[in-house]
Amino acid sequence: MSKIWLIGIFIPLTLLGIAAAGTIFSGSLANVSYIIHGNSNTSSDMILPANINLGNLTAGQSGNYSAVASMEIHSPGYYKFKLNNDVLKGEFSNFTAVIKFANYTVILTSDHHYNNNDHHKADSHHEEKVYLQPGNYSVTIYIYYQVSNYAHTMTVNGSTLITVNEEDNS
Repeated sequence: MSKIWLIGIFIPLTLLGIAAAGTIFSGSLANVSYIIHGNSNTSSDMILPANINLGNLTAGQSGNYSAVASMEIHSPGYYKFKLNNDVLKGEFSNFTAVIKFANYTVILTSDHHYNNNDHHKADSHHEEKVYLQPGNYSVTIYIYYQVSNYAHTMTVNGSTLITVNEEDNS
């Protein structure tokens, strides 16, 4: 009887030990991130965006930054370049993006001023249309900025700053 009793205890304890060991050693062996762009033989336009990281900024700070993006345009027409003012959140007293490619220069601005009564006023030229022919364009983006003296603490990470959209040419 004692052998049966030992086997009766040993087998469940062994199974419990194996199950416990399986939960002790656990983790991700591999992670993956990717972006797939379709064949360049398709008729859809393709954009490889620039990643702009202005780093840690303080109120009143000014600076500049440049980055390169690329566009592959398949159909001629008007394309609208637009500065996303929402991502700037009024925290810059001046923010200018100069976009240069081929023989084009597009200047997009977002200016925020405070008058003597501390009333906020925004002056912007945040979109511009350009007629483009089909082709591959290497686009250099120059950013010039002045953080507002009244800026608030905030974090912006990976938000769209500039968009380009084909206008309806019909």
